[in-house]
Amino acid sequence: MNLVSSPLLRRLPVAAGVLLVGLLAVSPAQAASDRAARLRADVPGAERALRQASELARGDGVKRGRELSPALASVFGRSDALSGDDREAADALLARPTDNTPGQPGGPYTAPSTEAANAYFCFHWVESGDDAPPGSDGNLNTIPPYIQQVANVFGEVIQREHGDLDWIEPISDEALGGCTWDGKQGRTDVYLKDLGELGLYGYAAPDAGQGDTQHPYAFLVMDDDYAEYGYDDPIDPLEVTAAHEYNHVLQYAYDVLQDKWMFESTATWMEEKVFPDVDDYHQYVGPWAQLSAMPITRFDRANGDKVYGSAVFNRWLDDEYDESIVRRAWELSINQGSFAPGAYDKAIREYHGPGFSYELANFAASTAEWMSVCSDNTASMPSR
Repeated sequence: MNLVSSPLLRRLPVAAGVLLVGLLAVSPAQAASDRAARLRADVPGAERALRQASELARGDGVKRGRELSPALASVFGRSDALSGDDREAADALLARPTDNTPGQPGGPYTAPSTEAANAYFCFHWVESGDDAPPGSDGNLNTIPPYIQQVANVFGEVIQREHGDLDWIEPISDEALGGCTWDGKQGRTDVYLKDLGELGLYGYAAPDAGQGDTQHPYAFLVMDDDYAEYGYDDPIDPLEVTAAHEYNHVLQYAYDVLQDKWMFESTATWMEEKVFPDVDDYHQYVGPWAQLSAMPITRFDRANGDKVYGSAVFNRWLDDEYDESIVRRAWELSINQGSFAPGAYDKAIREYHGPGFSYELANFAASTAEWMSVCSDNTASMPSR
């Protein structure tokens, strides 16, 4: 790939605690290859996934601002089990802002949209209304400076996630969003919308109706200014959200049916790999250390999630082996039945380690030795 850290845009025509004791006894061989088929046929699970994603899309129960992407992945991966009104609701939930479908998070664009592209992304925005980014002047033929700023941030994301860390390229949507670049199709579409009122930082959604239900293409929705999230510099949430949500697009390309805790712990770990100076993930580590009785896989809206702070488990593996081990676990996902412990186990053993159970137990013992939590809700990394 010809990677450019700040690609120029081109105008287009207007248009640890307790750590899953049960899983420690599960061998990779037990992660059967037919798990994906069982998930697709699980009607109660699909209905539950649709209900949870629909609530989050309305802003109900949003605590961290990043919960929607894994919920949408679950809806997509299980949509074959839905029928009738539920299937229509799932398709509407996965619609793009330009699709004029009211069921999507925050609703569709209410003003004409325009777009600009570079070699990797197609950026979409409106020039009027609540979804308009800073600097919009009502002219669909100009590019607001904020759009170029967003493109520069995504350029850094590309450089790290593909150029340095060598993650898979996203699945092409064959210009579903309408963008081409020098005759080439399949740029990842990034839509800017006002998500602040929902409490969402952004999300990655697979498009409905794809033939390949395990390796889907996807699009991104980002906030239009990041002015409502309490940061001194709104560039910080823009940066970590871009790194986090784009990593979900790549995760979908590996295996959209993977366990949700692996989605979120990996994407949060990726924030630090791409933008180490922001340290946004530290906000999760202090509360994570205090929830010693909660599994690292736990999503719990009422009592606090464990999955975001569980990025430290990926950091643990990164430090002991190599930063590529996390990517390797994703590469092995499908062959391990879309089962996170199996994928990690295989990757660790390939790196001549003792396997997932040993590393998880060692990690648990080390995190139990954390002696203090700083006043800014950060904690030191466990030592080996």
